[in-house]
Parts: sequence; structure tokens; C-alpha cells
Amino acid sequence: MKVLLLYFIFFLVFLSASCSQSTQIQNRIDKLIHQNKKDNALAIREIEIIDTVLTKEIIKFISEQRLKDTLFSKGYGHIVVSISPPDEYNPYNKRIIRSYYINTNFSRLKDQKKEEKAYLAYPSYYTFVENMLVFIKTPDIDTTFPPNFKEKDMQRLRKIQSLFLKPTEKVTFFSLSGEELYTDKNFSIDYQRFHNGKYILELV
Repeated sequence: MKVLLLYFIFFLVFLSASCSQSTQIQNRIDKLIHQNKKDNALAIREIEIIDTVLTKEIIKFISEQRLKDTLFSKGYGHIVVSISPPDEYNPYNKRIIRSYYINTNFSRLKDQKKEEKAYLAYPSYYTFVENMLVFIKTPDIDTTFPPNFKEKDMQRLRKIQSLFLKPTEKVTFFSLSGEELYTDKNFSIDYQRFHNGKYILELV
């Protein structure tokens, strides 16, 4: 009986040591993965658009939006230019070598530490046209190969974007019966207009 008890105690000690070692190994792996992601993080770069046709179309679009959108006319919001490669499987689009989709956006970039999928809203590049912030995105690539942006770059872009957003305000929410529910000290409305943009097609 004593022998069995000793074996049982030895087994528990061995199991505890194995679990501890396994936890240490997993922690090391997690640390290496985190460091690798950090080392291979992508920069969000400011660029200058050299495509004069695209620049003219963005300027034209900004002018149109300033006439029809009150917030945009006050300098709020930003432009998003999505670049798509040619659709090689579409027999009717053989002449299209590149397409752009231009639209307005009033959504605030989020902190990835608070929202896991926040990186999807960040662009790989940004620029300024007519004193407006312009995001340059490649959705076909970003959705297939999710980008891992540098945290400091995301923070910097959030600060830049804040200059083009309506300031947050203190708002108190009430129930249908008039009971006070809660107060948001930094309330803001994030939205974007669908079917409000325009396509620019570059042909051969």
C-alpha cells in the first residue's frame, strides 16, 4: 500500500513538473511569435499620387461631396481610394488594366488592442489632396493576406485622422420610459455612405 502511495505521489510530482515545463515552452513559443510579428510589422506610409488622372478625379469628387454633404463641407471625414487589379476572368473587361473606387468615410479608426479586427480599416498608404486626408487601400490583397501594421504607425494615423473627425461629445442615453441608462463622455457616430462613391477605370 505504501509502495502504491509513493508511486502515486511520484506520478503527481512528475505530472506537475511536466505541465510546468509544457507551460514554459508554450510561453516561449508565444513570445517568439509575438516578437516575429513585431519584427515583421508593416509601416503605414505617406505617399504622393503620381497618377494625374486619379488625382484630378479625387479633386473633382471632393468638390462634389463638399456641395452635397454638410459634414464633409466643414472639413470632416476622409476619402478612401480602393485599388483593384483587372478582372482577368471577365471577358467584357479585357481593356481594363486597373480600377479605382473613391468614396467618403466618417468612421473613426479603432485601437487594435481593444478591437481584434480593427486593422482591416487601416490603409497601407495615405496622402492629402485638397487639404483632405486620403486613404489608399488594396482590399483584394488585404483580405487575402491580412496586414500586420506597426502599432506606432496606427497610433500616428489615428492622431492624423482625429483632425478630420467631428470632436467627440458627452451624450446621455435614456430608456423608452425616460430612465437614464448611461453616459458616454466620448460619443461619436461612425458611418459611411454606401453607393455614394464613383469608379475610375483605367483602360489600355
